[in-house]
Order: sequence, then C-alpha cells, then structure tokens
Amino acid sequence: MIDRRLLSKGVAFVGGYAVALIAVALAIPLRVPEILAIAWRPDFSWGRFWGWSSQALDPSPLGYLVQLPFVFLLGVTRLVPRLPGLLFALASCILFLRLADVVVRRRRYWALLLFMLLPLQLAGLTAATQYEMATCFVLMALIAFFDLRTQPDYKRAARFALAVAACLFTDRHAGLPAFGTVLFLLRFSGRPQERRAVWFGLGACIVGVGAYAPFYFWAHERANPFWLTEPGISASSFAEMTLMDWLVAAGLLLIVCGIFAGLFVSFRLPVTQVTRRLSLFCLVGSVFIPVTFAIAYSTYVYLPIAPHDLLYVAPAAVILFVSVLDWLALQERSLQAPTAAAGIILLALCALADVRFVGSTNSNLALESRYVGPQLHGDSCVVFVSERYSKALFLVFHPELAKEECSTSFHHRIVLASQPYVRPDQQANAESYFRGLSFAEVRRIWSGGGEIVVMESK
Repeated sequence: MIDRRLLSKGVAFVGGYAVALIAVALAIPLRVPEILAIAWRPDFSWGRFWGWSSQALDPSPLGYLVQLPFVFLLGVTRLVPRLPGLLFALASCILFLRLADVVVRRRRYWALLLFMLLPLQLAGLTAATQYEMATCFVLMALIAFFDLRTQPDYKRAARFALAVAACLFTDRHAGLPAFGTVLFLLRFSGRPQERRAVWFGLGACIVGVGAYAPFYFWAHERANPFWLTEPGISASSFAEMTLMDWLVAAGLLLIVCGIFAGLFVSFRLPVTQVTRRLSLFCLVGSVFIPVTFAIAYSTYVYLPIAPHDLLYVAPAAVILFVSVLDWLALQERSLQAPTAAAGIILLALCALADVRFVGSTNSNLALESRYVGPQLHGDSCVVFVSERYSKALFLVFHPELAKEECSTSFHHRIVLASQPYVRPDQQANAESYFRGLSFAEVRRIWSGGGEIVVMESK
C-alpha cells in the first residue's frame, strides 16, 4: 500500500503535472502514430477493430482496448485520444514515489520532478496510449518485485506475474525491466531469502510470458511491416542535431553516467545497508537489460532505437541518478553544492527540451484534411499519395472523402493528398505519373506537414 502521507505530499506535484499535461495535449495536434492507432473508428465493428490493431508492429492489445471507449464515445479531438495516456502518466507519478521511497527517500521529490520533466514523457504521451500505460505497468512490476523480494510467497509472486503480463500485453518490450531485476537478483542468491525470491520471480516471469505468447504468435503473423512509426534514434541522427539537441544529449549522458555510478555505489555501500545495495543493483538490471536488448535488436534489424523503449527504463534510471547524487552529498560536505547544481542543471535542460518539443511539432493532419474537400468540385477525385495508410489517416477526420477517391484517371481534376510521412520520392512519383497522363499542376497547398497538389488535364 502507498503511504498516505507520501500520497498527500505528492498531490501538489501531480496536480501541477496534470495541468501541464492537459495544456500540452491541447497545444499539440494529433501526430500520425496517434491517428493511425484510432483509424479503426470510421465504420466501426469488432472485426475491423481487431483486424486493424493486429497490424501494428507491436502486437499488444491493452492500449487499444483502453482507448476504445474514450474515442468511440467522445469522438476525435486533441485531448480525447490522449486522455487514457494522461491518466496513466499521473498514476505513474504516484507509483514512482512509492518506488523511490525504497532507495532515495531523502530526495524522492527531486527524483519525481526529474521523472516528470523528462522529454521522453511528452514524446510518449503524444505518440500512443500504450507507452504511458506500459510505463505505469513497469512501475507496478518493479514495486511488485521488491515486495516479492522482501517476503517471497505465492501471493506476491502472483502479483508480480500479473504485472509482467500487463506489461507484455501493453508493449512487449515493457516486460524487459522486470526480467532485468530478477536476473540481477542472482548476485545475492547466496542468501536464502533472495534465492527463494529468485525462484518465485523466474516463475512469475515464465507465467507472464506464457500468458502473452499465444496472442503474440496470433498477431505476429498479421503484423504489417509497413506500419508507420515515429522516427527513432540512430547514428545518422547526430549529423542533424542542433545545439539544443546536443544539450539534451548531454543531459541524457549525465543520467547514463549516474546509472554506472549507481552500479559502483551498490558495491561501495556497507554490508549494514545490504537492502539498499540490493535495490540499487536490481534497478541497474532493469535498465541494463532493456537498453542492451534495444541496441542489439536495432543493430540486428538495421532500424533506429524507438524512443519509447527508453521511456520504460526512465523510472529506474532517474532513481539511480538521484541516489548517486545523494550518496556523493553524504560523503563530503564540499560535494553538496556541486551535486545540487548538477541536479538543477539537468532539470533546466529537461524543461528547455520540453518547451522545444511543444514548439517544434508541425504535423497537423486534422488541419490539412480540411483543405482536401474544397478542392473537389466538378469532375474531380482525390488520390491519397503513398500506398497503405494515407487513406486511413485522412478518413479519421473526414470519412466522406472515401466516396471521392479516384477509381480511374478519367477525370478533369485530380487532387493529390499527402500526409506528413510521405517520402519525397513517393510524392515525386505520384506527380510524375499524372504529368505523364497530360495533367498539369494548378495549385499546391502546404499544410500540417503535408501537402495537397491539385492537377487538371490539359
């Protein structure tokens, strides 16, 4: 149970965070991955819903199921599809305080503030419901793990197994932090209680994976490899980084250094603080295993690292970083000011990155889709440029455009509608195709990160 005093002291933080998240959700237009996740809404049926959601590269149904009643009943606005993710983000803050209380009791509110301000939080909130939801379940799994370690029994093992299964059914990569904590607990398996906890923990992980495996194999065959996703992090990203990007990278590097320092501190603490040593070391495992897997998988499939994979390790990474600052400040009085300055600088960098993120979002498919209809008059039709998902994205906002789609090229006017993820070569191929059919451009409208090209036959 969460301490009531702990809960009451966190209300101010969480309340302010809620106001900030609502403001951000209203300020940023729905992004392409968010729209794609609710593209089942026009002509809804359960068959269409399951068929659509199973196409996602990450076959995890809980996020779609939780979001369904909100979108189905309240419609599509900037806030409604994000409302479940916002609620889970607030719940994550409460759970984070509970987890931080195990390791960094003295500085838990500093840790909470850093966790709230991480740019990954806004990226997760405005990408899809499942990412903030999975982060909440990751925190539940970590708390359940530490409860299991304190008193290994079947009841606590069942809670841990449920939390692991919830992580997997929300995002399969979200289960990795729980696996990491159990594996790193092996370091302390010489102690009878920890050895018993390891066996219970491994059993719970196996049960969670066993519950998820049938759905994974069913949905994996239906996943579409061309499902649109957010741009990831790769080596080529560094060539286009701005000064602010480098500052943010420096802040993340500082946290990474804190993680390794947390590993060092877990060995340096006296034997009398074995519980804290164990907690730190297991938290290192909850970061090390997912990050290692993400890097290895990215290298194997030649794809960038997805930002939300880093969101799942953020709670443990922040706690490790703050615990190192706390340890350093206790070692020497002269280090108190530098450690406080490091924390303040990192908070400032995160806040600046959040402001930049809100201001840099230029994708607005809802706005762009409004300009398509007025261009359709007389003998005209619309072509949704690029195969696969462009049509579905536009129909979320204007389902009536389905009746205006071109079935042949025997029209006087052709309207090419391109969503923000259309590549330049796809746009060029579409335009050159109709130029070859004696169509000429008469108007070009740039809006919401995409473009609309109106062409008429000569």
